Amino acid sequence: MRGIGRLAATLAILAASLTGTLAASGVASASPADGSACSAQVRVIDISSYQSSIAWNQLARAGVAGVYIKATEGLGYTNPLFVSQVAGVESAALPWGAYDFASPSYGSAVADAQRFVSVGGANGTLPPVLDLEVSSLNGPETAAWAEQWAAEVHTLVGRSATLYTGGYYQWSNDAGLAAAFPFVWMASYPWGYQHIPGDAVCSVASYQPANGAWGSGWAGWQFTSVGQIYGVSGAVDVSAFTPAWWAAATGGAVVPVTPTA
Repeated sequence: MRGIGRLAATLAILAASLTGTLAASGVASASPADGSACSAQVRVIDISSYQSSIAWNQLARAGVAGVYIKATEGLGYTNPLFVSQVAGVESAALPWGAYDFASPSYGSAVADAQRFVSVGGANGTLPPVLDLEVSSLNGPETAAWAEQWAAEVHTLVGRSATLYTGGYYQWSNDAGLAAAFPFVWMASYPWGYQHIPGDAVCSVASYQPANGAWGSGWAGWQFTSVGQIYGVSGAVDVSAFTPAWWAAATGGAVVPVTPTA
């Protein structure tokens, strides 16, 4: 996902992807929590103001089952395209959710969550997401901030949030964080920044089980940030989600499109 002013985090992810140490060590992630085959997993993209040109009616034909849209970042930024992107994805009859790029270093978790909800970040069919990548706080402090965010969102709208993060941060093995977010969406790029044919999760090896807070497995895996999806101008993040997460997220009422190229 994309945040403003996150060069350090981008460099960290790039370095990890190029060296391959995350996948090799098993620390980064685990296999899908429900044990699903790659062919059964659901393809979802996430967008921000960087994806300013999208042919919405083409996404479903590209095998995209849902879209996550950046809503906010901290207390001072709202995606200027958020409202129009929500309208666009709704015009294509695709389920959507929104994410808040976390800023634990710059403000209260409660105020951050309130602002996210106030702009409509929790209104989508898919559950709200906290994108946790950057923090000048230490691991336990960052985890506590995120837990407060999740608790406030639940208080305001009665929904449990999903956490987007990586397995290489100080907070990644925090048991309290895992308890606050029943589902985790992890980022790790086995091909680095090289395009994966068909943007298909079956083209890459799945994660192996890992120790740590989410050792039981991931609900979502962002396996590339340089996807080339029909209808989207430029590169886009592509993720695979488990059927179990999808059923929980949609109440089993939305049948996903086949996740093929």
